[in-house]
Amino acid sequence: MAGLILNLRPWETFLVGEHVLQNGPKKTQLRVPDEGAKVLRQSDALHPDQVSTPVTRAYYTAQLLVLGLTEEGPGKGALCHLLRQLKEALGERAEAAAALTLALEGRYYLVLRQLKKLLPEEALLLSAQHHQREQLARAC
Repeated sequence: MAGLILNLRPWETFLVGEHVLQNGPKKTQLRVPDEGAKVLRQSDALHPDQVSTPVTRAYYTAQLLVLGLTEEGPGKGALCHLLRQLKEALGERAEAAAALTLALEGRYYLVLRQLKKLLPEEALLLSAQHHQREQLARAC
């Protein structure tokens, strides 16, 4: 079955373009048959204030493309540029390579799914770097 299936918990919110919609008091399953629909769970969306790292920048750019909040041409170019940088920085990480391939194909929702796998790892790496800097600062 093509398209997107949203299994929504009670009161869960989701985005359709610029609009926030909310499920009612019962679990619901929505099928969005159009693969090009501008739909994203709010729990999968990043707020602009959360965009501060290379992976979150790429994720947010893909999110804007999923929701149709940026023009396809410039947005796709910016996303591919960010993903090429990530691929270079991460080396042989399958998620970065897959995200770039999917972006080139215009499959932005699947790009989000690949990048979401990298978010926890990036947070760990940045936390370790911060910890190392603190230790060096104390030693000096």
